[in-house]
Amino acid sequence: MANDQQSAIKPIRFPYRAGETDIVLGADKERHGLASLRRPEVGFDLVREPYFALNLYRIMFDRRLQGIARYEPIRVKSQSERGIVLEWEPTEVNPCRVEAVYEIVDEETIDLTVSIEAVKAMSKYEITISSYFDFAMEPYAIIPKWPARTDSADMLLHKVEDHPLIKGHYVYLPRDNEAGHTRLDGRWLNEKTGLPIAPFVTGPFYGRAVAIMGTGDLHVVQMADPAECGAIGVTYSSPEENDSIRKHNALYFTLFGSDLAPGDKKTARMRQVTLAGEATLEKALDVYEKFIG
Repeated sequence: MANDQQSAIKPIRFPYRAGETDIVLGADKERHGLASLRRPEVGFDLVREPYFALNLYRIMFDRRLQGIARYEPIRVKSQSERGIVLEWEPTEVNPCRVEAVYEIVDEETIDLTVSIEAVKAMSKYEITISSYFDFAMEPYAIIPKWPARTDSADMLLHKVEDHPLIKGHYVYLPRDNEAGHTRLDGRWLNEKTGLPIAPFVTGPFYGRAVAIMGTGDLHVVQMADPAECGAIGVTYSSPEENDSIRKHNALYFTLFGSDLAPGDKKTARMRQVTLAGEATLEKALDVYEKFIG
């Protein structure tokens, strides 16, 4: 068990071994969530130092950015041979009781379940889950081949690459029109300058709540329950090392996004699956369909 004072003094890390996979879960303000992931297929940590994956990040409601979850006091509620449970008590920045359950299912799979209970009324409450990967990996998303198509046969695995239309912007794929409107309600603007907190382009709607980072040797598939995933954000691959978007090499999942009244409770599920070989649409859809059941 750790308290907030210990969190500020030294890193809190929990190492695990699942098959041939080495996993480290973090539990402090610097690196909570997935702090390290090493697989035998490659000779590097998939999670880029000094960052993290499956990390609770931006808190937004009432049309503005309220704060950053990892800077709020975190407590280790429990730890077991299968993972950890973290919790946040309500604060002014985050007026919710929040619980994040990290479960190591097997050597390929890590589940994250985020539960919230509101203590005051909030409009369009969101938490972003962020993940940062080694620069050898490149981002993919699943989009429809044509607007409004929903069948698996109509999906496309799209590698997100540098292009003049998106240069200097994160690419955000909303679930639907309402989720897209939420992104444009002012919450992404700096109140002092009127400029975006992080420049982004929006659309098309995502075809599945899935984003991927991969190499030719392996790929990481992240997914969420679409009922509680308003948008997916990805960076783009680029040969320009000084490109600030490329430097992040990240995936972002925006969870919840609904109005809350005091006492309201909601739960969102995510899963990360690491698979050998190159990313394909068939493999991504297979693990996603198993996840949503």
